[in-house]
Amino acid sequence: PRMAHRRIDNTANHCDIVTDVRGGFIHAVGGNVKDSVTMSLYPVDGRGRLVSSSGHPWMVVVENRVN
Repeated sequence: PRMAHRRIDNTANHCDIVTDVRGGFIHAVGGNVKDSVTMSLYPVDGRGRLVSSSGHPWMVVVENRVN
């Protein structure tokens, strides 16, 4: 609820592209942060889902699956 009332501005919204999930981490590439492109590692649980982390208020995770 606290996050729902937070103003979304240019520091609150960002998108990374997941490139891999291995070794207990999601590997994601993102850009347009301090004029650079970076790879970030985010921990996952045993089912490959994001682990809750302070400082990262996840809003949505989208996965495109091809059948």
